[in-house]
Amino acid sequence: MYQRKNQEIPSSRLDWTTIAIYAACILMGWINIFAAVYDPEAHKSIFDFSLNAGKQLVWIGSSVVIIIVIMVIDFKFYDAFAYVIYSLFLLTLVAVLFLARDVNGAKSWFEIGSLRVQPSEFAKFATALAVAKFMGTPGVKFEQLKTKLIVGALIGVPAILILMQNDTGSTLVFAAFVLVLYREGLPSWILVLGAVGAAVLILTLLVDKLYLFIAIGLIAVFMLLRLRRKTFQNVGLVVAGAAVVVMMVVGVDYFIYKVLQAHQRNRIMVLIDTDADKKGVGWQVLQSKIAIGSGGLLGKGFLQGTQTKFDYVPEQSTDFIFCTIGEEHGWIGRRLI
Repeated sequence: MYQRKNQEIPSSRLDWTTIAIYAACILMGWINIFAAVYDPEAHKSIFDFSLNAGKQLVWIGSSVVIIIVIMVIDFKFYDAFAYVIYSLFLLTLVAVLFLARDVNGAKSWFEIGSLRVQPSEFAKFATALAVAKFMGTPGVKFEQLKTKLIVGALIGVPAILILMQNDTGSTLVFAAFVLVLYREGLPSWILVLGAVGAAVLILTLLVDKLYLFIAIGLIAVFMLLRLRRKTFQNVGLVVAGAAVVVMMVVGVDYFIYKVLQAHQRNRIMVLIDTDADKKGVGWQVLQSKIAIGSGGLLGKGFLQGTQTKFDYVPEQSTDFIFCTIGEEHGWIGRRLI
């Protein structure tokens, strides 16, 4: 029988250095969230639960409890209930599509009083658990097509549901599973194809298509000349590869203007051209650069930021929290934090 004492985790087996670093990061993040929403005229405490800092404290306390629970529970529990946990969080991803309120174009959060819970964050853990459970099943070999399809479905279903919530950022996180699967034997050409696709997308937005077609043709000719064995199969692969890249270049406009929504398209355009629409979609990027630059080497001091205190930077306590750190703690603070 499995003894209870085997489930206990002696303090000597804990990596206290990592725990200390984690705790320091949590503390600094919490303090800077307070700095980002600080209003000197409101005189509110960092423990005020009406502020993002107070809400963050709730999540910090909750995470500590969850960490302890995870460490205490026998690992066999996760092995036995991996698919159950995965299924439950799939249901939450479906439910949020119908029950969540639209926030900045996304329907990703359950609202519980003043707190908001994002199921996609828990779905990442659940997906990793389900994939690990399946890959660890005796007799499962990743080399088999069936296995690849099942693993692809385990990762793809939650990713698609999250994409339907208009949360592209969280969806892209699931692409990281490709790196794990590469270790299990995923063909390297898939990684190459993904890298080429990303490069083509960026280059198509930056460079005239005519120049890209010329470059693709020259690269194809060079590869044909360098072939050691000019068999029909090898030549066909080079020609087919060049044709696929050409189709990707042609399809970028359709993807950008027909598939992506306006807010997603705007984010890409601002990334490519940071000076685009400075008073519109480019406002946040511009103001964030001003805030970070104004911090200089040492920063303006804790709670002394002006760009963030006067709300020039939208979403400064969430997506653009780095602006607060850069303005108040400067270049040195950015490196330390």
